Amino acid sequence: MMTDIARQALADILDEIKDKTVNHNLIMSISKVRRIAHDALEHPAYKSTGMNTIEYWEVNESYDRDMTAIANFTNEEEAKKLAGGSMYRGVWKKSFTFFDTVEDYENNTREKLRERALAKLTIEERQALGLI
Repeated sequence: MMTDIARQALADILDEIKDKTVNHNLIMSISKVRRIAHDALEHPAYKSTGMNTIEYWEVNESYDRDMTAIANFTNEEEAKKLAGGSMYRGVWKKSFTFFDTVEDYENNTREKLRERALAKLTIEERQALGLI
């Protein structure tokens, strides 16, 4: 669940990018996104939940097997407009996840591992283990 502060940080990032995407040669710096998001998460109004994920759509352009990120959008339809059905452009859903502590990260990792392990079990195996 994205907080209002994180949502505003992403909107600010996208506004900044929108001004620069006219030449379609912009490669968005991951470190810049992390820095801006970190600043947003450090804001006093931010309430810690342990983990926050920002989802967005990235538009890439390819040339001679080389992929370049040209823009990021909070709205999938807008990303598809920029891609415009071009065979040289694609839209991918991406996300950044920010953890408050190492413990939050480790808990999330364990939970995902548990979910993957349980998905491999049949109904009979789950019943035998007393999970259902």
